[in-house]
Amino acid sequence: MKRSYNAEDMKKVEDTLKAYPNIYPLLEQMAACPDFDLQKDYTLTPSNFIKKYIDDNIISSLRASVRFLRARAKLSNFHGNRDEALKQTILILQLSRKFEQEPLIINYLVTKAIEGMALECANETLQAGPVSDQARDELDEELALHGSLDKLRMAFKSDRAYSLDSFRRELPRTWILSNLWQLSMLNMFDEVSEYSLHPYADWAAKVDNQSSKPKSIFGILANQANVIADLGRPLLRSPLIVAYRFQALGRAVRVINALQKKVPADNNTVPTMAELGLPDEVGIDPFNGKPLIIKKLPEGWLVYTVGENLKDDGGKVEEEGDNRPLDVGFGPITPVKEMKEKDLPK
Repeated sequence: MKRSYNAEDMKKVEDTLKAYPNIYPLLEQMAACPDFDLQKDYTLTPSNFIKKYIDDNIISSLRASVRFLRARAKLSNFHGNRDEALKQTILILQLSRKFEQEPLIINYLVTKAIEGMALECANETLQAGPVSDQARDELDEELALHGSLDKLRMAFKSDRAYSLDSFRRELPRTWILSNLWQLSMLNMFDEVSEYSLHPYADWAAKVDNQSSKPKSIFGILANQANVIADLGRPLLRSPLIVAYRFQALGRAVRVINALQKKVPADNNTVPTMAELGLPDEVGIDPFNGKPLIIKKLPEGWLVYTVGENLKDDGGKVEEEGDNRPLDVGFGPITPVKEMKEKDLPK
């Protein structure tokens, strides 16, 4: 992984950040709040709820705030102040935890995108050079609050209720199959929530091996009713994959952070999670339930999991042209060049 830093571009970033001195204190204040509630009106019809709360600029505003912090972190890295860069990273993670309390899968996906930006920033900082033990401990303390799929299951539960409300209040249907369709839809959400408690491989095997051949009149009716579930199942598979992906990325960052802190630079032996001071589950690949793959490269540590294809592709965690990464994790990056005063444009 490579990161290019241009002194002239960084000067523009620095000037832009200085032009808005009040944003950062407000974001710190927001992150320090004990709770977060947008006070939405849940009595609205499903379509009006989406129009008022999802199609507005709340998500855009949150993304803009995160980009602001990401720019501060990048500038701190450029200056060689990696502890300060991790501080910005932790703040992004704290904000993502606030927003993940919002219901519905669409909000959950936005939260994961924000968390992903923070994890990339954390890896970039850790791989760039020395970081203080205090900064490492603060990062791990925050990351320990992430990684659970409880919020995904909450989002599934909220979308389950939202879908049922939409079905009953806004979608045309025939009476004969209406109850079967509703039951099928509810079972679909319950099924995905249940499988989120297991490695992704279990879910993939379940879907791939499903039989759609009815054996009785009741089976025929149930099969017709399951059409809606068959159509919706791939839609729910996507957030499930996203959840596993970011769970894997968070675990990779925690392991890299601990490896750098506790393993001497000249030691290539891969320690256990207990030796790193991490819980056992941090060392597990959420895609297949097996241990994370950890390799010591000349440039630094590479930690990754298999991806959706459930195969070890050799640590291909970076995009190659138009191809998405096959594995999920983080590896070494080109050290960030420290900014010198003489390099700055006058």
